[in-house]
Amino acid sequence: MSKAPSQSPTSTLSYSAAVTANLDPTIDKAIGRAAIRARQILLDPKPNCTLFPADTPTSEIAKKLNDALDKARDESTPQGKIRAVSVLKNGGIIAELESESLASWLNNPPGKTALESHLDIDVSFRYRSYPIVLEYLPVKLQIEHEDFLRQIEKENELPPLSLASIRWIKPATK
Repeated sequence: MSKAPSQSPTSTLSYSAAVTANLDPTIDKAIGRAAIRARQILLDPKPNCTLFPADTPTSEIAKKLNDALDKARDESTPQGKIRAVSVLKNGGIIAELESESLASWLNNPPGKTALESHLDIDVSFRYRSYPIVLEYLPVKLQIEHEDFLRQIEKENELPPLSLASIRWIKPATK
């Protein structure tokens, strides 16, 4: 009498693993890009200032940022360092961090303040913004008022000041 083959617990896939194992390559790439963006911070020079001279190697920029990050650390700072740095045409910097939690900490007031106080350059943190098109938005809405965006954030449980601007695609009179 033969026994039916048994599956070992290690060979069964979870639902999540089975779904992600069969993703379309374009979706897989999009998820990867989103994960990288979640680990990034954007630093811009303040008006009439530069962060680093144009010929500064990215490795030196990463070292200076990591040194400032090490000095800014306290018990609430998530672990991790700066993994990569890209310099933008406007002189700004995109810093990719090792963890999303570190990026989140640096994008909030305690982390920003701590890092800024240990950098010897004037820097401002910039949030990424994404254009969104809403169809069938009633023309009678008063989108020009600042309170409108704050009300949308509140009703949709979005973080305060997460909506930067709003405008009509076409003039409302059309």
